[in-house]
Amino acid sequence: YSSIPLGLLVLAESVALLSGNFDISIDRITGFSAMLAGKLIVMYSIPVYLAIPLPLLIGALCGSLNGFLIGYLGLNPFIVTLGTYMAFSGLILIVSPTSIWHLPEPYLFLGQSVIASISCFALILTILAFFLKFFRTGRYIYMVGGNLQAASMLGVNVKLITFLAFVISGVLCGMAALMLTGFNSAVPVNIATGYLFLAFAGAVLGGISLKGGRGSVINAFAGVLLLSVI
Repeated sequence: YSSIPLGLLVLAESVALLSGNFDISIDRITGFSAMLAGKLIVMYSIPVYLAIPLPLLIGALCGSLNGFLIGYLGLNPFIVTLGTYMAFSGLILIVSPTSIWHLPEPYLFLGQSVIASISCFALILTILAFFLKFFRTGRYIYMVGGNLQAASMLGVNVKLITFLAFVISGVLCGMAALMLTGFNSAVPVNIATGYLFLAFAGAVLGGISLKGGRGSVINAFAGVLLLSVI
C-alpha cells in the first residue's frame, strides 16, 4: 500500500524510457503538482470534484513542457529534465515554503484508503498496459523508442509521440502526488524527495530497457514489488 506512489512513478519513468528518452524530473513534478494543487485548494476552497483532478492536470502540463522541449525542439532529454528538475524544485518553495495542512477529507481519501488506493493503482496499471499493447499510439511509443529513424520512415509522427509519452508520464506523476498527499494527510515541503532513483531502479529491475522500445509495464510493477520487499 505505501509503495503505490512509487509504483506510479515507476510507470511514469517506464513510459519515458519506452519512448527512448528518460525523465529525471518526475519526483519534482510530483512534488510541484502536490504543492500547487494543495495551495490552490486551501486558498480558493475548490470543490472536491474539481480538486481531485487538479494535480493530474498540473502534472500533465509539466509533462507537456518536457515533451515540447524534447519532442518538438529536439533538445537533449537529460539537459531538459535536469533543468525542469531544478525549476520545479524552486517553484515548490515559491508556492509554499511550509507544509500545507487542512485539506478536505474527500481529497485525501484515495491516499488514505488501502482498498481504494490499491484498486486505483490496479486500474491504472491495467489501462496503461492495455493502451501500450493494443492501441496504435501505444505501439508507436515502442516503435519510436526502438528505432526512431525507422518509425519516422514508416510515417509515425515522432515529435507528437514523444510529446504524448511525456504527457502520460506527467499525468502519472500527478496521480502519485494525489496519493502521497492522502498518505501524508498533508503536503510536506519535501514530498516525493528521493523517489527518482527508486523509480529508475524499479523500471530497470522490471525489464524496461534503458535504450528504449523494450519492456512491459506489468514487469515494471514486479520491479516495484522487489524494491518494496528489499
